[in-house]
Amino acid sequence: MRIESLSVKNFKGFEERSFEFPHSFTLVVGENASGKTSILEATTVALQNMFTKLQGVNALSDSEFGISEEQVQIRKEVYGNSIRFEPQHPSWVDATFSHLGEKLQSYSSFNTTSKNEFDVYFSYNHSDKKIVHAIAEDLRNKGVSVWLDDWEILPGRPWKQAIKGAIKTTRSVAVCIGERSILGWQGEELQLFIDEFSSRNIPIIPILLPSASAKEIDLPLFLRNFAWVDMRKEGYTTDILRRIHLGIVGELDLREKLPLADYQTQNGEVIPLADIFERISQFPRIPMPVIAFYNSNRLPPNQKTTLSVNRSKTDLSRRYGYQDCLKGKLAIPDIFSWLRDEQFSGLQENTESLLFQTVTYAMCSCIPGATSIEYSIRQYDLVVEFDNGDIKPYGSLSDGQRIMLSLVADIAYRAAWMNPHLEDKVLQETDGVILIDELDLHLHPKWQRRVVDDLKRTFPKIQFIVTSHSPFIIQSLEPGELIVLDDEPQIEYANRGVEEIARFIQGVDQPYTSQRYVDQKAASKRYFSLLREGRSEDDPELLEAKRKLDELTAHYPDNPASDAFLEIQRLAAQGNNHNE
Repeated sequence: MRIESLSVKNFKGFEERSFEFPHSFTLVVGENASGKTSILEATTVALQNMFTKLQGVNALSDSEFGISEEQVQIRKEVYGNSIRFEPQHPSWVDATFSHLGEKLQSYSSFNTTSKNEFDVYFSYNHSDKKIVHAIAEDLRNKGVSVWLDDWEILPGRPWKQAIKGAIKTTRSVAVCIGERSILGWQGEELQLFIDEFSSRNIPIIPILLPSASAKEIDLPLFLRNFAWVDMRKEGYTTDILRRIHLGIVGELDLREKLPLADYQTQNGEVIPLADIFERISQFPRIPMPVIAFYNSNRLPPNQKTTLSVNRSKTDLSRRYGYQDCLKGKLAIPDIFSWLRDEQFSGLQENTESLLFQTVTYAMCSCIPGATSIEYSIRQYDLVVEFDNGDIKPYGSLSDGQRIMLSLVADIAYRAAWMNPHLEDKVLQETDGVILIDELDLHLHPKWQRRVVDDLKRTFPKIQFIVTSHSPFIIQSLEPGELIVLDDEPQIEYANRGVEEIARFIQGVDQPYTSQRYVDQKAASKRYFSLLREGRSEDDPELLEAKRKLDELTAHYPDNPASDAFLEIQRLAAQGNNHNE
């Protein structure tokens, strides 16, 4: 599995932007507040739709699901002498993924309705209940707030009052017309819709269901003025769902400009990302993809780790590998518990687990000098042995060692948990999408130069999308693996020196010297230029230039003033030569 493309609108700092991810590794760079982390957050929102139909496992809490209010773009608006900051709508994330040779779509939008408001009200005859519920469920998976009587009216409640109240707060109405046309209470609903349309001009969407007569249907006069959605010939298709969704959302956005084939499988079918596990379950030997997001605060405090115990039946399922995978944190208790259990299981069976060997080997290969890792009963901790003979518990490692060891362990543990049948090939054969914010976090420059190759080598089928400010990481990339948010790179970055990368890709002026040196030299040149103009000692500009120069050079012995003076003299000499 991999992500192919991502489009966003009114998401954090992006008004509208699209990105392509053609490679297995992508590094996103840019200045602070340019949107690096926003790309990861948007991708996380897209990945959330994988888990809408997965029961018993929480990739993240319900309150974190979808686009949050804080992620909606805010724009400054001026009203006379007043300034306001207004949220921009619609706000959405749209992504395409590929899996097993087919394409999958994920779409999420910010729900602007309050808990007492709904995007659409469904009016239907209960003889058509099955197909109407299917449409409503698919719309809800797209982030639409749906009012359906079976979902919203509790037993023992007065249903007529509930329906009248819902119609007054809904943003649109879908009138589903089936075999029995519009009869009974549905006819009374229609009169309420007419009243609401007159007062609020809400969209009313007539939907002709497959059960409706194939002959010319006698729609009520009021409904004949609205564009229909006709399912009588082809039934309920993905294109029908798209049209209903557009009628509710009410905008022709970026997705509508793309050919529908871009979201189709080889069979011409559009597959929602939420259906991926249903498809995988048909082939139990197919590896489950690893999905995880790690934020810049991913490393927990350095304290004794409480292991996970007494797992439930759900915890023993392969799908438990997705538990908390999008929360941004490293699952240290689960990692330690799994390593401990695999190690003790090998001792009981008098043979070391292949999964344990594979995962610990991967952990060692990404920690310079590490030769072995095991769980110590005496220490109640992981212990790492190094090639110089040192043995250190996990809690005594440096932040850089702990964050890298834990990162590799978290990915490897999830792969091993979900795909145990792959045994010692589990890391070579498991695919997936991993998002990492600030990959260089706590890593020495020597380590930064090798971390990309370490991840590629250890997890060859996994797609990584990461952010960083490190020129050493940029230096280690292959062509095409870099997204620069600020501007297009001025040079090809692969194998370039860090000074060139800092200057031409990251926009650092004069990276060969310190900023302090640059400032001192500029102040010196300004001061000596004024002197050469013959300014008097009490000239305000000269006094200010001297004050600034003295302030910048007072505490540093490596004064560049002489360098600047010599440069001024040289330029003056050149000028005199030209005049002669």
